[in-house]
Amino acid sequence: MFFECLFLDCYLGCVSMFGIVYMGNYKDEEQLIRGRSLPEGSIQFREGVSLNEIFLKSFVIMLPIVLVMIIISLKRCSQLNRKMSVDIYFLIVLIITSIICWILRYVHEIIHAILYSRNAEKTIWKDVKQGIIFLYCNESVSKTRFIIINVAPSIILGIIPFVIWIFVIPYIDIKVGIGWLLISWYMTVFSMGDYFNIYNAIKQVPKDAIIFNYGMHSYWRRNMPTGNENL
Repeated sequence: MFFECLFLDCYLGCVSMFGIVYMGNYKDEEQLIRGRSLPEGSIQFREGVSLNEIFLKSFVIMLPIVLVMIIISLKRCSQLNRKMSVDIYFLIVLIITSIICWILRYVHEIIHAILYSRNAEKTIWKDVKQGIIFLYCNESVSKTRFIIINVAPSIILGIIPFVIWIFVIPYIDIKVGIGWLLISWYMTVFSMGDYFNIYNAIKQVPKDAIIFNYGMHSYWRRNMPTGNENL
């Protein structure tokens, strides 16, 4: 608990530089909507009727990426003529790995946030019941920008570190290398919901539409040029 409080103090100082506000515990959608009405002509993403259905669809979309990473990892490890034992040092590496993964969940949300315009209202929430944290921003963005916002964290925190791992693993301690690998896997899988958003945007949203969040759902509508939409 002390570590979490200390980290959040540092975290709040960092996110404030990007115009992000940490709001704490999420309870219901009204905290996000705050009485705002849904813009006319808005169409909700067809996401699923339950959390289990959404999770299953997200998992299916994410599975090919995860399988490719696992296959490449196993092949790369088989090329290493090195043995590994489970000892105190390895346990310490796993503990540090877990802490890094926990911290990077918050970094993940910051990456989402900084890809919205600086003047947009961006808040980060913690859903204790679901065991997740998430960014909320209702700024309208183009389809292309929406995809970039969603894919960026997994590329920066998961895929790029994984590619680097492929090349550096022969030259670093094998136990540290396993920790590195687990972090890249975790941060890629952690983006499962983001890939589901990308899939829905590609399949459902016309090229000239804009996308925005309203409560816990994403919506799109035809772009009405007013100079306010961020393309």
